[in-house]
Amino acid sequence: MSIASPRLGAGAGLLAALAALGGCGSSGHTPPASTHRAAAANGAGATLLAIQRAAYATQASEGLRLSLSSTVQVAGRTITATGSGYVVSASRSGRITISAAGTSVEEIIELPDVYARLPEQLPGGKRWVRLNAGSLISSLGIPSSGASASDPTEQLSLLKAAGSVKALGSQTLRGTPTTRYAATIQLHRLVEVSPPSQRAGAQASAKLLEAITGLSAINMEVWIDQQGRARRLQMTLPICTPSGRLSATSTVEFYDFGPQPPVTPPPAGEVSEAGAALESAAKRALSTLHCGS
Repeated sequence: MSIASPRLGAGAGLLAALAALGGCGSSGHTPPASTHRAAAANGAGATLLAIQRAAYATQASEGLRLSLSSTVQVAGRTITATGSGYVVSASRSGRITISAAGTSVEEIIELPDVYARLPEQLPGGKRWVRLNAGSLISSLGIPSSGASASDPTEQLSLLKAAGSVKALGSQTLRGTPTTRYAATIQLHRLVEVSPPSQRAGAQASAKLLEAITGLSAINMEVWIDQQGRARRLQMTLPICTPSGRLSATSTVEFYDFGPQPPVTPPPAGEVSEAGAALESAAKRALSTLHCGS
């Protein structure tokens, strides 16, 4: 088996999975009544509610810095990517640089647009490509509500659908005391914890994640500080591709909560449009990903 085929499958799977996560986003900073009912019915109600509230508390921050890493196990090899940047919550904007295999790509997020600066020049000497994140999500069959597959904080929304949780002990991250938890995310709950206007997107996201991973529940670890904010998220997802079942692990850390620098898009003369081509490629890739019998 060549490395090229499974590597392409992994990239397609990650794109679709991240787009699905982007479609899971829900607005508001207060847990809905269903969150309290689910916690009350659970034996570890207080702990479960703390996990779910951490998503809202973190997203309510004025801004934050983040670091991220992902690894994909492909044909006995490990493909690793790392990144860092910041997010301005109020304007749903940010800057992130991601590096893999000796190459770095800079992203400017100013929803609904995402700009990526590529290592090589594009036709006309342009260095940036623009993508409408909402259009990409919609192209995968997920009604878009402004969420973005390029926004790492969208993974926080999964915590709102936690169905069970277990405390794993204490750990200090970047000098901050935290408590580490293992949570099980029930994908069917993504709908009930979303505002009515976003439930169609949440339902489509849940179905897409189930199709890609073959799972109805996702295991996630989260580290929560004494202010009730998430400091680290980590999860491993299987991805079903034509070349076999792959394993992708992602870790995101949040720190330096507070005001962040303003975000400015690149000059229009340096930007190339790439949305339609990427949407078409995403549709073709998605059609090959399914955990069937």
